Parts: sequence; structure tokens; C-alpha cells
Amino acid sequence: MMSGRCAWNAGPRYAHCSLTIQAPAIILDSALSKWERLDVVKIDAEGAEALVWEGMQETLKRFPAVAVAIELYLQRDPPQVTSFLHQLEREGYSIRHLNYDGDIAATDAATIVANPQDHWMLWIQR
Repeated sequence: MMSGRCAWNAGPRYAHCSLTIQAPAIILDSALSKWERLDVVKIDAEGAEALVWEGMQETLKRFPAVAVAIELYLQRDPPQVTSFLHQLEREGYSIRHLNYDGDIAATDAATIVANPQDHWMLWIQR
């Protein structure tokens, strides 16, 4: 099922459309259950990062050295994102920031929360 709306942008001549699509979902634990090796997972879930994380707990146990890249916008849902960041820290994960030059730098939940306007590409690993 799809529903949505489109509007013409006053600037460059292109339509800006917003659609709602209902699609089946599967948790990563099910999708990756037969995999023998996993090095990196990239999560870009448009605000549902914590739900994706929740659905990959068995995978994280099976592959404890896996790196998880998470694209994060604090402005989407600040309380939920903040809670998710603190959960990662409590669970013993190292939170690092992957910048546009490809450098990985240490960071923490407090730094991310203090800079809510920024787009964050996080590199999470034990």
C-alpha cells in the first residue's frame, strides 16, 4: 500500500514527494542466521535505528567483533536517540565517529547529544 503527496520546489525544478509505503520487515537475526562470517553492518533506518539494533542481538552475540556503522540524526527523535546512545554505552560498546574523510575518532553520547544539528555516522564495536 502506498500513499503520499508531491509538491513542486520553488528552486530547482523538481518535484519533492513524500510517500508512505507499507512493506514486510524481517529482523537481522533471522536474515543473517545462516551466515558464517560478518564483518560490518550498516544501519540507515531513518529513525528506527534502535529497533534494528534490537532485532540483531543474537547476531551481535554470534559475531562479537562485528563493526556496526549507524547513520544517526539526533533531531529526528532526541529522547529516543539519546536513550539508544546511553544503552550502547551501558552495554560496553565503543562509540566512534566516522567523518567524511574516512577517519574514525572517539566520541561519546554526551558529545553527540551536545551537537544535535550534526549528522553522525557512528562506528560501534566492542
